[in-house]
Amino acid sequence: EGVIRVLPKPVDVSALLSLLADGVTRQRPVLIMDDDAAFLRSLSDVLRVRGFETIVATSLDDALNHMARRRPVAVLLHVQIDTPVGRDAVVAVHEVSPAVALILYSGRGDAADEIGRSIPRDWVHAYLRKPFAVDQVTGILDAIHYKR
Repeated sequence: EGVIRVLPKPVDVSALLSLLADGVTRQRPVLIMDDDAAFLRSLSDVLRVRGFETIVATSLDDALNHMARRRPVAVLLHVQIDTPVGRDAVVAVHEVSPAVALILYSGRGDAADEIGRSIPRDWVHAYLRKPFAVDQVTGILDAIHYKR
C-alpha cells in the first residue's frame, strides 16, 4: 500500500538518501494502448529511452488486466471517440482507476471537441493530436510524475 522498503536502525544515511532519490524518480509505469502495433512499439521504445517504464496493450482487456496488476501513473489511449468502443474504453479505464492520468490521442482534427462533449472533462488529463512530438508526451508525463 505504498511502502517501498523498510530500513533497519541505525539507518544507513547513504541508503536512505539513495532510496529518497529513487522515490522522486519515476516509480510507476505508463500504460500505452493502441491497436497499431508498430506505433505502439515505437512510442514505447522512445519513452523508455527517455526514462519512462512502459507497459503496452493492444486491446482493452489487456490494458485493464495490466492496470489491475501494475497501477500505472498514466494511460495513453488511442481513441476513436465517435465510436461506442472508444467511449467504452475511456469509461472502463476510468472505472478501474479513476485517479489515473488519462491522456487521449487521435488523428482526427475534431476529436478534442468530441471528447469534450462525450466525456466528463475531469476524466481526461490531456489530449494529443497525432502526429505529436515526443516532447509533448514526455512533458505531460514529467509533470504527472512530479505531482504524484
